[in-house]
Amino acid sequence: MKHIKLLKLSAIFTFLSIFASCAGGARITSDSLGRATDPIPFMENARTGVLPSGMRYFLLENTQPEGRAYLTLAVNAGSVLETEEERGLAHFVEHMAFNGTARFARHELIDYLRSLGMRFGPEVNAHVSFDETVYRIEVPVETGPDGRRRIPDRALMVLDDWSRNISFNPDAVDSERLVIIEEYRFRLGARDRINRQVFPLLFRGSPYADRHPIGVLEVIENATAEQLRAFYEKWYRPENMAIIIVGILTRSTSKLL
Repeated sequence: MKHIKLLKLSAIFTFLSIFASCAGGARITSDSLGRATDPIPFMENARTGVLPSGMRYFLLENTQPEGRAYLTLAVNAGSVLETEEERGLAHFVEHMAFNGTARFARHELIDYLRSLGMRFGPEVNAHVSFDETVYRIEVPVETGPDGRRRIPDRALMVLDDWSRNISFNPDAVDSERLVIIEEYRFRLGARDRINRQVFPLLFRGSPYADRHPIGVLEVIENATAEQLRAFYEKWYRPENMAIIIVGILTRSTSKLL
């Protein structure tokens, strides 16, 4: 056992000596690192722009992994934007996106994605944080009548519906409420208890101190379909969202844009 500890100590000292010698030979300066205000260079082979509606788009042609496309809708809205009476609505809205839209009935959306071989979780998912809500789906590209590979039109419709046509059926809201309450209870572990003690200290004086993305149980238990729709319409605006598509880009992509 002592021999193993000595080997570990020797390895640590060796690493430190190598690091010190490298640092002496290649000195890091503030000039080489740049400044915090310097813009981050954008990928040269990616395309970006703003649609007439105000929504931004980011497109990247990518052939690996072969036959896959990754579609993302990013919303610049998270729990930090909630009022005291809305704590938990950003997360609730994200759940409702999978419970029906204008072109996909309550279970049809998930059934369609599963029909493509996509699993909820690894290839179909979403998350809400303090500052953002992000929806992600991975889909197989298909071969059209013209022989060209392209993203399925219906997959693009899913992103389009999430951006402006989520349904808030009261029955679906009540059903999903139980799922969110269970998720809330599942998170009541040591990490959550620590965060609720630390965040008010770290973020004192800012909304981040008490805007946990999961929300508060009182709001979750009593949120109505009308309140969820109001929050959705307030923040899911074109100028507050971006569409990101990585994979096979063909003319079908323009139908969404």
